[in-house]
Amino acid sequence: MARRSSTRVAQRLVVPPHREGGQTQYIPQPVRKAEGDAMASVFACAQHHLDQDQVIDRLASRARMSRRTFIRRFEEATGMSPGDWVMQARVSRARELP
Repeated sequence: MARRSSTRVAQRLVVPPHREGGQTQYIPQPVRKAEGDAMASVFACAQHHLDQDQVIDRLASRARMSRRTFIRRFEEATGMSPGDWVMQARVSRARELP
C-alpha cells in the first residue's frame, strides 16, 4: 500500500495531473496483476462477465469480504471504485472490438 501511495505522490509532484484537452495524465490499472489472493478471482470473474450487471454484494461474497471491506480493498487495489473500474473495463473491451 505504501508503494501505491508514494507513486501517486510522485506523479503529482513531478508532472501536472492534467493534460490539455481534458485528458487524464495517469490512468489507474483496470486489472490487478497479483494472483492468488481473494481479489484475483473477483477481477478475473468481473473481466470475463463485463456484459452482465456487476453487483457489489455478489463480488464481495466471491472475495469472502463484507461489502464495506470489499469496496475499500478494491479501491486500494485499483485506485477507483468498483463501478468506475467496470465502466473503464467495458470501454477498454469496446475499443478492442472490430
